[in-house]
Amino acid sequence: MKESLELSAASHGASWLYQAHAQALPRHFHTHEELEFNLVVSGEAVYLTEDGRVDLIPGCILWLFPEQAHALHSSSNDFTMWIVVFRQETVRELCQTTRYLPLRSLYKPSAQSYAQLQPESSQDISALCEKAALVKDDVEFCNVVLHHLLIAAWDLTQTDTPLKANPKAYHPAVLRTVNTLYLNPENVSLSELAKAAGLSQEHLSRLFSRQIGMPIVEYRNRQRIRHFQKLYGQGKQLTLAEAAQAAGFGSYTQCYRIVQKYLNIKPSDLGN
Repeated sequence: MKESLELSAASHGASWLYQAHAQALPRHFHTHEELEFNLVVSGEAVYLTEDGRVDLIPGCILWLFPEQAHALHSSSNDFTMWIVVFRQETVRELCQTTRYLPLRSLYKPSAQSYAQLQPESSQDISALCEKAALVKDDVEFCNVVLHHLLIAAWDLTQTDTPLKANPKAYHPAVLRTVNTLYLNPENVSLSELAKAAGLSQEHLSRLFSRQIGMPIVEYRNRQRIRHFQKLYGQGKQLTLAEAAQAAGFGSYTQCYRIVQKYLNIKPSDLGN
């Protein structure tokens, strides 16, 4: 799925802090027009990419290119990272020498794009990310900070400790199931998922659990929680029971039990 990021017309990109306790659940596979990098501040998480599993730990930086599908699969509750994106036209304008040409790629280049930064390097890049986020309303100043950030972050990615994704090719049926459950977690049955994937229910269940690291039922429940959080958090226009029903839970009691099981909080806490 290709997403459209809401950048102002004059902005060359954007920087924001992702916090798992506020946006706590896995996302669907997606791409977007902008070049992206993530810098982990705290906690741990797992990204799924077309190249395999990527483990995110404090201080690591990961670049994601416009045609590189990715999804935040799981994270610890204290997981926090900076997400920074750059418009392609900005990247083309700034990256015209050999050292920076890989940044203009639509796909993952051969150059190093996943690294563990030294503590000082991580702090420096984090400070620039924060500065860009703080001055976002001053578009001209923010663009200057983003230009510096693009070059500095890439330079440090090339010189600090390289990391490699765990090479695992995800079965197309697994990717299809992940996306289906993200988009429609409410009432898709296992038999419908298996039919769409062209596999038996038993084969799909085993394959999904082996490659994603959790059973289909757990992944679906987590997506239902995400959907509930979105429904209930929109100005609390729905009651807890109404949001639970709309998210695919059989009852509020079931919603309460599942939220407690996976997040150890009450459903009402997700609307805060």
